[in-house]
Amino acid sequence: MARLRAAVVCEWTETVNTPAAQVRFKHFINSDKRDPNVQVVPEREQHRPATPYERIPVTLVEENA
Repeated sequence: MARLRAAVVCEWTETVNTPAAQVRFKHFINSDKRDPNVQVVPEREQHRPATPYERIPVTLVEENA
């Protein structure tokens, strides 16, 4: 059992401590923009995605360049 516990790696800790791995957790792989459809709410001094009941209706307007 000790050998098994020693072999276990926390994937979350590895990702947080490895900038190259953090790149995979962006909304869009080729842009730094956030997904406008994802709303977050505060919870215990952090943020999490809003549930359907917590979401605020938003109308997206595209600008013509």
